[in-house]
Formats: sequence, structure tokens, C-alpha cells
Amino acid sequence: MAQTSDELKQEINQTREQLADTADALAYKADVPTRTKDWVGDKKDAIVSAVGGASATEVILCKDGTRKVPQEIALPIGSEHDLRLLSSNPVIVVTGGARGVTAACMAALAEIAPVRLALFGRTKLAQEPPAFAHAGSEAELKAAIFHSAQKSGEAVSPREASSRASRILAARAVAALGESTKAQ
Repeated sequence: MAQTSDELKQEINQTREQLADTADALAYKADVPTRTKDWVGDKKDAIVSAVGGASATEVILCKDGTRKVPQEIALPIGSEHDLRLLSSNPVIVVTGGARGVTAACMAALAEIAPVRLALFGRTKLAQEPPAFAHAGSEAELKAAIFHSAQKSGEAVSPREASSRASRILAARAVAALGESTKAQ
């Protein structure tokens, strides 16, 4: 049973490769996050193939367990509004869009369609101090913040005044959107 040195080297290399494969397999089994991602990926792929090849982000899981793929419907923009898609007074979830362009779009939609808006965002709707009600612009708000701080003996830096003014203006914008869509 004497082996040549080349045969021993070959056997050692083969054993090393088997040990490396075993170590990789053990590491994978111990790596739960990676295994979970792989499992989820496999499930997504199965769902995608079950619904006819749509991407996983386009599959909706319904309450009854069925899966649906939304279809895009092109509606021309014109003077006549086609409200068939909005006829059942749907709730439209708006995230991070209570100000700016999204807010303007939602307000315009509320003017022409019977929709309910659910706004989700980070802007806190805190009660604004009455002393700031007269201040309309950011500059006026900063001046009112400095004046109020001076009256109470509080030291406020320009950065803090700017931050407070921004929060107040953001809360006002969100409240204005809520009011404009309530009236519809």
C-alpha cells in the first residue's frame, strides 16, 4: 500500500478541497440572513412564474390569498375627466408627499374626484405658538422666534431659529393640504 509522493499530494489536495466545500456549506448554514434572502428570492421567483412573468414588484397579494398583476391604463389628459377608476371613493395612500409637487397633485385630484387621502410622513403637526401666527414668510418666522426667545430669556442660534421656522412652515403646508382636500 505504499503510495508515491505524487499520489499523496493529490490525495491531500483532494481532501483539502472537500474540507473547503464542507467549511463553505457549514458557513452558509450558519449564515441565516443570507439563507433567508435566498429563500425569499426563490419564493419571489416562484410567484413571478405563477403569474406569468411579471416582475415581483408588480404582484399584489389580495386578502383572499389570490395574486393579481396590475395593468397600466393610459388615459389621455384633456378637459373631460374619466373618473371610472376613482368612482368608488377609494383611499389613496400618500407617503412623503404632503408638501410640494405631490401635495399639489393630490389637491388637484381631490378637486375633481371623490377620493379620500391617507397622508403619511415625518412632519409633525404640532400646535403652533400663537405669537407666530402673524408671521407668513420664513424671515418673519425667524424674527418672531428670536423675539419670543429674547422675551423668555432663551438663547437661540440662527441655525436653531431656521430649523424651527422650517418645521413650522412644513406643518403649515401639511395642514393646508388637509384643509384644502377636506373642503372638496
